[in-house]
Formats: sequence, C-alpha cells, structure tokens
Amino acid sequence: MIQRYQLATDMLVQFNFSIADAVFAGSNGNLEIYVEGGGTVILENYQSLAEAEELPTFMLMDGQVVSGDIYLFAFAGEDGMTIEDLETAAAASASGSGAGEYSDDPGNLFAGLDALGPQGDAYGEHAIEPLSPVPGFDLEREAPLIPPVAVDDENEVMEEGLRSAQPGIGIASGNLLLNDYDDDNIDYPETGGVFTELEVSSIDFDGVDFSGTNPGPTLVTGTGVSVMGLYGVLTVRADGSYLYELDQQLADHFAEGMIVDEVFNYTIVDPDGLSSNVATLSIRIQGSNDGPIVSATASTPFTEDLDASAQNLHDTGTVSFDDVDVNDVIDISSSYEGDITWSGGTLSAAQIDALTNGTFTAGAMGQSAPGTTGWDYTANGLDLDFLSA
Repeated sequence: MIQRYQLATDMLVQFNFSIADAVFAGSNGNLEIYVEGGGTVILENYQSLAEAEELPTFMLMDGQVVSGDIYLFAFAGEDGMTIEDLETAAAASASGSGAGEYSDDPGNLFAGLDALGPQGDAYGEHAIEPLSPVPGFDLEREAPLIPPVAVDDENEVMEEGLRSAQPGIGIASGNLLLNDYDDDNIDYPETGGVFTELEVSSIDFDGVDFSGTNPGPTLVTGTGVSVMGLYGVLTVRADGSYLYELDQQLADHFAEGMIVDEVFNYTIVDPDGLSSNVATLSIRIQGSNDGPIVSATASTPFTEDLDASAQNLHDTGTVSFDDVDVNDVIDISSSYEGDITWSGGTLSAAQIDALTNGTFTAGAMGQSAPGTTGWDYTANGLDLDFLSA
C-alpha cells in the first residue's frame, strides 16, 4: 500500500501511526517513510521545500512541534544535497526542536536523533496525522480507495446465408468481468470463476438502435436487462454474464466477407461503491452469402397450325431478380436440363430434338439488384400435326 501526499508550507503534519520500526529514505526529492506492516508514505516536494526553507512543521505524538527539516538525513548522497547541507539543517533545527544534533555515525544515530522515533527503543511510538490542509492523510485507516478497472471485451456472431458454408452462429455469450479487476480487493474473477467482488452497473448501446432511438445507459440488475443494438439484442446481468442474439432478418443484407461491429458501453462497480471507467463489448457480425431470388413471366401457350406440316414457334418474356446482400451483382444464364414434358401424343426423336434444341436466351452480366432482363424462345420448322385437340 502506497500513499502520496503533497506537502505545503502552511500545514502542520502530525504523525498518528507507529513508526518505531519505520525507515526514512530520500528519493527524487520526496521523503519516503516505510512503515512495517503499514505500507509506504511518500511526502512529495520535501527536498525542494527544504532547500527553499519552506518545509511545514511536524508534531510528534507527545505534542512536541519540530522543524520539518529534521528528516533531511534521509537524503544523504542525493544529488544537490551534501553532508554539510544536512549538518547545517540539523543544527538549525536542533534549537528548541527536540531533534538533537546531526550525526553521520551510525553508533551515535540513536542519541543524535532522539525526536524521530524510528531509530531506537527510546523513541516510543510517534505518528503523523494531518490537519485539514492534507485531507485523507490518516494512516490509521486504509489507503485512498481505488476505483475498479473495466477492460474491453470482444465476441462474434455470423449471419445465416443460404449459400454459405456456415449455417450461421446467431448467439454469442460470455462474462464481462473475466478481465476486469479492482486493486482495493484484488479479485480477478477468472480465478475459480466466482464473481463476488465486482458487478456490472450499467450498459448502453453506442448509437441509435434498430427501433430508431438511443435510450442511453441502463442500470444492470441481478436478473438482467436487455438492450437493443442495431442488429440484435444484448442481455446483461450484474454478475457479468451476457447473451447477444442476432436478428437474422436485420442482418440479411450483409454480404459475404462484410464485417460490422455492434459496440456496447458498460461500467462496473466495486464493493466500496466506486465506479470504473467506461469499457466496451464489441460484437463482430460476419456476413454470409444469401442466394439471389429469380422469377420469370410464363410463356404464352402455343397453338398448333391447322394442316401445317411445319410451323415456327416464338415467344418472349421478362426475368426479374433480386439479392438482399448489399453490393452483390447478378449474372443470369440459361440451359436446358432435359425435363421437357408433353401429353396427347407421341413425339419422334426428330420432333424432340426440334423442341429441345430451340433457341432460348435469358442473360445478364454484373447487374445490380433488384433488376430485370428479357428472355426469348425460338423453335423453327416444327411439325405438330400429331397433337390432338
């Protein structure tokens, strides 16, 4: 546990914790106090205030007020602070301060710094307790509370496609708390899968949902809440579990290879009631290939010519096509599949060839959907006298 405090000239610093076994050290201009079993206190700007002779005063547990520079011994060897500087500061603080005289002899340290407390058994217990200029500086309580940290999450689904190798994966599930943490209550929920320390507190779709509204953040409950996205619905519970269901109809227009992200913002709360940063759950939607739809106008029935040994057949019509996948283009071609049928007579091989080898054309290349194209059928020199009325 580390606590940092900014020193100022116009404050009184009062020790209010046991420092019988504390160690003082100077680092980067700050005074660091290591308290056994109690963590570390860092008093920032200590050295710069000392050099400017603007250090605040310190009050010992017995009420004795001492000059703040009695702790300059901790900076021995620091750049810009010499032994002579330390001796001068200690001598100046000794008058009426109870700090004694500075000594760099470890054997005399006990006798020379009898007001500091942490250097020997005779010093007893001393403490630091701040007055109002240093709010929160009370080492008898825990360190300043730290809010939890929410980390971004990802998952994915796939749109169903009529011609895709994938039948579609329309559901994604997981737990938002798996990678979130709280330094106050070191609890990484992935250890054992127990989610007792952190809770999801709010969820919000980032944008306008498929109903055309943006309701904003929604409070998350233990039983769960549902939030609409642009292409599906997300259900989240306070324990972090979630389920996303893709609406296949809303996603039908996604072409194969197309990727769209649904982004939901969420926050978490720790047992101390502190809220986290805003993190995201991104649901990646992969498009699939939906087959085109095609239809054609039916041919007009042909009528056999009376007493004609041969006649020509011809008809035209329209082929309509569409494709729900955006940006897909349509190619149309035709071929005979050997499925012609007839009734009311028997056809010779030559007649069958004449009918099936007639010319049928219906084509389009690289056409945007929806659209239309024409079809044409021509069969010449057909003898249909065998047909009965």
